[in-house]
Amino acid sequence: ELNGLTFRLQEIETVDGPNWTAQQAVFNVSRGGQQITVLQPQKRVYRVQTNAMTEADIKPSLRRDIYVAMGEPLGEGAWSFRFQVKPLVRLIWLGALIMLMGGAIATTDRRYRTQRSREVAAEAVRA
Repeated sequence: ELNGLTFRLQEIETVDGPNWTAQQAVFNVSRGGQQITVLQPQKRVYRVQTNAMTEADIKPSLRRDIYVAMGEPLGEGAWSFRFQVKPLVRLIWLGALIMLMGGAIATTDRRYRTQRSREVAAEAVRA
């Protein structure tokens, strides 16, 4: 359990992709007995490079993001996992949009345009 959420491992299965093979865990995530989502993180091994890569699964929402990532096999069928609940991550993007809008509004301010036109006129007179 983490932050009132219950993570229940259902199974670990082998999945084949176009250029990789993965061990995939299937987690049911619930709160108060009611299922919220199913997350399926993977530990992939690419056939050509034989590099192991972790593919975390994320359940995004406005209130919080839920992350599950597979760690390394511990032996005898056991695995390590990382669980994270990050509240209000979407507000980071909202902040970036507000800054973008502020920049757009600032560029339409007439004071900056007239100042630039005065500078251009002054440079023309000097030349």
